[in-house]
Amino acid sequence: YFEDIPPDLVGLALDEEGVAIRTGCHCAQPLHEHFGILGTARASFYLYNTFEEADYFVDTLKVIVKRYRNL
Repeated sequence: YFEDIPPDLVGLALDEEGVAIRTGCHCAQPLHEHFGILGTARASFYLYNTFEEADYFVDTLKVIVKRYRNL
């Protein structure tokens, strides 16, 4: 959870790097309202994802967080 980076910005930045994730309320708007957040960014992995893809996601997310932290 990155309090200072909007989830939509994370999603757009990852998309520009070729990584697809979901952003928004994920059919849980009452829960988001309860916690006072506008939405979340969610990455999902499955059997067909490779370790290299998971590593690329993590490495790319680190770069994005560093770029947009405290804008």
